[in-house]
Amino acid sequence: MEQIQSVVSCKKVAAFETQETAGKKRKKAALAVREGYCVTFNTGLSVYFSSDEVAEYYFYEEAPLKHPFDTVMTRILFRRILTAVLPFVVFTKRTEMQVRRRVAELELGEIEPVWAQYREGATLLLMTYLKGEQYVDDERYVQSFLRSHTQKPTSKRSLSAELSKRGIAQGLIDAALADVEIDEAEGARVLFQKKFPEAARGRGVLSQKERAKIYRYLAGKGFSGETIRKVTQGFGEEDEVC
Repeated sequence: MEQIQSVVSCKKVAAFETQETAGKKRKKAALAVREGYCVTFNTGLSVYFSSDEVAEYYFYEEAPLKHPFDTVMTRILFRRILTAVLPFVVFTKRTEMQVRRRVAELELGEIEPVWAQYREGATLLLMTYLKGEQYVDDERYVQSFLRSHTQKPTSKRSLSAELSKRGIAQGLIDAALADVEIDEAEGARVLFQKKFPEAARGRGVLSQKERAKIYRYLAGKGFSGETIRKVTQGFGEEDEVC
């Protein structure tokens, strides 16, 4: 078992780093220790820990670890990641996939290379904790999402696609949508009138190019060809487009 050779007070600056990404500046969460102790183990490995971490895991000179080294490192990284991720999940509902993506964005290599190998185990502890505390619950997320988005003109196909992007299992999506009633014809009509007001008011015969544009727009919103034909009825021969 690893044993501690030395514990030296130190100050290490590795705070928030701002970088330009896709034209936007964003902050990377700081997982490194600003002030604490440099702990050297009998394997020759030296790692920076906070004062609280040193006290909790009894990192004292010439003292053996009370838990396996890998277990200690995984637990410590879990705590650091949890601190970085909590603001992301406390005020806004998130899916499991969204949280995992956020964790994957954390630059562990910029702290110390040794931490990268404990990311998977720490992430597992994180997800178990967040689910247990109900910060992350994909089923509740779906219900909340549907309550919000079914108040707007939409289609089940569009809702399904949006939930899939957020990492929701298709079986969960299908089960939830089966209990939702949506007047897709009315939704398509509202979007049509909003996007193409002149055409909607004119009720005249549209050119094939104009009808194709309307069809592509509504199809992109997830509406079926049958629904689009109902909405555009009276504007010409839709059969040529569909």
